[in-house]
Amino acid sequence: MIPNLRDLVSMPRTLDQQVSSLVDAPGWRDAQLFGDRPGAARRAIADHNRFADYVRVDDDFRIVFVNGRFGIRADRISGEGWLKFHIRCEGAGAFLFGERRQVDIASFHCSFRYQPIGLEEAHWYGDSADSRWLTIYTKPEYLAHGLGIDPAILPRELRPIAEGQSRDPVLGIRPTAPEAVRMLADLAVSGTPGTLRHLELEARAFDLLVLLLRMPTTTQTKLSAKDRSRIHEARQILDASLSYTPLIPDLARQVGVNRTKLRAGFKEMFGQTIVEYCQDRRLNTAWHRLLDRDGTISEIAYQLGYESGANFSTAFRRRFGVSPSQLRRSS
Repeated sequence: MIPNLRDLVSMPRTLDQQVSSLVDAPGWRDAQLFGDRPGAARRAIADHNRFADYVRVDDDFRIVFVNGRFGIRADRISGEGWLKFHIRCEGAGAFLFGERRQVDIASFHCSFRYQPIGLEEAHWYGDSADSRWLTIYTKPEYLAHGLGIDPAILPRELRPIAEGQSRDPVLGIRPTAPEAVRMLADLAVSGTPGTLRHLELEARAFDLLVLLLRMPTTTQTKLSAKDRSRIHEARQILDASLSYTPLIPDLARQVGVNRTKLRAGFKEMFGQTIVEYCQDRRLNTAWHRLLDRDGTISEIAYQLGYESGANFSTAFRRRFGVSPSQLRRSS
């Protein structure tokens, strides 16, 4: 359940204080530096499935990537003039600027928001074992001066900010594109050595920024609150049936929405088609089970609905770049 952020009682924190808190989150036990720029890149670790990376590319451009359940779900943030691009694959969220109306968003959405200097922000992220998100922090002027981005190509909400004509708060919401889901998954399972990890994060962050800036201003499907609730119910049914994918007509009938709206609404809300979503869930589950040595490779393939170990291995290698047996040997 999404809380009322006006009831949040905590001291506002700066970005540097948020980063420092990574190592203090419940269950997170370690922190280390990586890369060749001391203090500019660090990692907080809970276990092989849960970690957080931070890279300071520049004083005015920073990246935070979190994979797995993170201890801090709600926070108050000091206004430091950051423009934030947030890409999330799992979990709902909510934002509140000052005394404005709270904005609740569904999972598999991304957002860009500008928080002016001196204006507090409260935010909340639904936390789950499969949480995975990346946030880019930049100062508005850095888009043009540091990255060479023409303000004219930015989403219309951001143009006055980038051109220095406005310092009002901005919040824009978009569905997370399937390409973004795949990029975040790649970052989560990458075996890139620590000395190169900061370069990988920078490259993926720029790719994700391009995707976000190219997204259309509005979505095509008009969904009521009841429609969104029913599509969330459909996703819960899919999550509970990893070994098979229900037929779309049956799924639509079960949740009480027509199949056309279910297909289009699912893609809008979660950034993937139903088939893509089920495939990703199965393979991500397989990844964790292989690392946890929860059964043989054949048993895992069968439990997740693959008709043969060969089909499973092919899909797994195509998704992660390694075979199930290679992953298990490396764990």
